[in-house]
Amino acid sequence: SAGKSLFVMDSTLTQYIGGTRAVPFYTFSMAKSAANRAIFLNNDTVSIQDTFFLGTGQMVMNGKPLYMTWSNPYAFNRAVQGNSLTAGTGVLISENPNSIVNWTIGSYVAPTVSRIIPFANRMDTTSAVPVQTYIPLSFSHKQGDMGVFKAGTKYWSANVLPDPPTVTHIDLFNSTASNANNVVDRYWMIGKTGPQNPAANYPIADILFRLVNTVSGSQISERPATINSLVKGLAQPWRAYGLSWLRVTAQANVNVSTVNSAVGNGTTITYTTSAAHSFVVGQSVTITGAMTPAGYNVINAVITSTPTTTTFTVAGVQTGASAGTSTATGAPYPGSPAATPYNTQQTSLNYTQTYTLGTAAPDSVRITSWDWPTVPTLSTPYSTPSAPVGDFTPWTIAVNTTPLPIELVDFKARPDGKRVRLDWTTASQ
Repeated sequence: SAGKSLFVMDSTLTQYIGGTRAVPFYTFSMAKSAANRAIFLNNDTVSIQDTFFLGTGQMVMNGKPLYMTWSNPYAFNRAVQGNSLTAGTGVLISENPNSIVNWTIGSYVAPTVSRIIPFANRMDTTSAVPVQTYIPLSFSHKQGDMGVFKAGTKYWSANVLPDPPTVTHIDLFNSTASNANNVVDRYWMIGKTGPQNPAANYPIADILFRLVNTVSGSQISERPATINSLVKGLAQPWRAYGLSWLRVTAQANVNVSTVNSAVGNGTTITYTTSAAHSFVVGQSVTITGAMTPAGYNVINAVITSTPTTTTFTVAGVQTGASAGTSTATGAPYPGSPAATPYNTQQTSLNYTQTYTLGTAAPDSVRITSWDWPTVPTLSTPYSTPSAPVGDFTPWTIAVNTTPLPIELVDFKARPDGKRVRLDWTTASQ
């Protein structure tokens, strides 16, 4: 039993926590003599029941889990124990898909605050001043029962498979072409044990990922050259059930298209849109506007086929050709977050993301209100049944995961003083 004890590891030597029996600590203080001194976990059952002070040194998880059983947001305290006003420099080194922090959170308790798991990108026990970057994983529990929040991270050199676990490819969407050049050289293992969405009291959290963006000695940047101030990355979870990466983004209007014409045969109606639409088979769609005859304006008709990228078909008794235009609006899929539509990939789910390019700090990506959703049934070419994203799954950050080609109708350039004015029109993009 840990009792109410304080356990301090402050040696100048490398230290190990080993054995085969459970190793519970109450308050644990890492106060090594220097930042390049390490503590290695060699036990699968190390737990800290109150506060983990990370004053100085590196706790190398060494492929082992670490259990934090206090739900307080400050259970990880990067300060010197006994002097909370003195900032600590201690870090956790995960760098293994099995080195997982298991933090018991439980049900939501106000207020919403950010919790930090103090990861660094690499172990360095040889440099007088460790060459490493502090890349904490942050999350803000906002609703529901999180149960145990799980997190780990690892440098992903050249995105070599089959690391991380269960991942079979990093291809471009709907292609066998590798997307490695557009993927950061790091992945995260993220999970929870709380209820599965849409069950009652499922958890919701903002999650902030960080990655190294600088070159220093033996440390290299994890940001691909394709990510810059204009082209940002998006965090994506791996869906093992469908062997696919989910593109998670906020696309409020991708389920809205302009309908230019419709043709009915008494059994079905086929609509033609002005540009490539994002509707999928099984989705309900409502047509409203000036299109005539009025029977072509339908409510909650279920799409039965999508013959081309600019056509879709529903059941209907109207016959002949239409006149005028209308607007087609797709319905959210069942069990989705409020107002979440289908989108262009269908493996996408819509959550706001913010990529911040760091200068004096690491790059970061924040995903807002992640709720571990159930992905709907995906029709051709995805062809996977409805299933949860997964309670514990790899994540990474990528750009250009779904290239959107542009069909140009018109492109003009003309001089404008000392500048050139560009004007263009696209049929689709």
